[in-house]
Amino acid sequence: MDQESTAITILCANIALNEKTMPLTTSEWHKFTAFLGKRDLTPASVLIMNYNEILDLFNGAKEKASRISVLVQRSGSFSFAIEKLRSRGIQIATINGREYPQKLKLALKEKAPPLFYYAGNPVLASFKSVGFVGSRNISPTDKSFTEQTVLNVINKGYGIISGGARGVDTVSSAITENSDAYSVEFLSDSLESRMKKPEIIRRILAEKLLLFSAAKPSAGFDVGMAMSRNKYIYANSYGTVVVKSDFAKGGTWSGAKENLLHRWSNTFCWNNPSYKGNQELIKLGAIPIEDNWTADLESYPNDPPQIPKEMPAPDQLSFL
Repeated sequence: MDQESTAITILCANIALNEKTMPLTTSEWHKFTAFLGKRDLTPASVLIMNYNEILDLFNGAKEKASRISVLVQRSGSFSFAIEKLRSRGIQIATINGREYPQKLKLALKEKAPPLFYYAGNPVLASFKSVGFVGSRNISPTDKSFTEQTVLNVINKGYGIISGGARGVDTVSSAITENSDAYSVEFLSDSLESRMKKPEIIRRILAEKLLLFSAAKPSAGFDVGMAMSRNKYIYANSYGTVVVKSDFAKGGTWSGAKENLLHRWSNTFCWNNPSYKGNQELIKLGAIPIEDNWTADLESYPNDPPQIPKEMPAPDQLSFL
């Protein structure tokens, strides 16, 4: 790990923390790097600064300087924490590194997290893949549509991207195990727990599965993180299939609307008249697909219609 990657990890990773230490969030990180850039500094520059130098950097703002100083000082405990993760098959991909998903980085820009924890061959994230999203609770008909559509996608030479959750995610990812295809999963909860499952280890060693997570490796399920990771699926996909969405609620609905707004990739939506959420997403600009869709992604322009902007949520208090 080079000095810049080390700096990103020390300042942003949520490992080796005490109760009073809060690593930089995604938005804080991007503001911080812009702040440093205007002063011809890099994140690695901060690692060799003492408290007084950091305080000068922030023009005497003690709270900001103390926070950065505490994060830098924890570098001594990082070697142990990182080695512990590595012993469990978990690595760290920083935003400046080759292991980081490049399509996601280019698509999300300042929304791209400064680092991901990952397990598997990171090269898989650079291949063309199609995302699959949908409800955790699916019917046999939903399962059948997902399986056939995934097979059609695989036959066109694409891999599969999902969120690793129960339902559509699990069904779409599992199909790759018995094919020449691969699956990339952006998780919202415990990567460490996943790495305890023999079938997961087997697929990773066979280079059929790559796991990414922006969440703390030991973290449990968190609604906010689950909603946030939806953008990672869309941003690293060459098209994403919505199998089943509730109307005006839930992660599938919010994730699809967010993608329609930002146009990270095409949104394909199963044209099932029984699902109001699906029908409303199609009205908003999602591309309708039928049961016999042949996964002809190349025939669609990668510029789906943009839905009207809604009132943005209030920004969090700025770090800088």
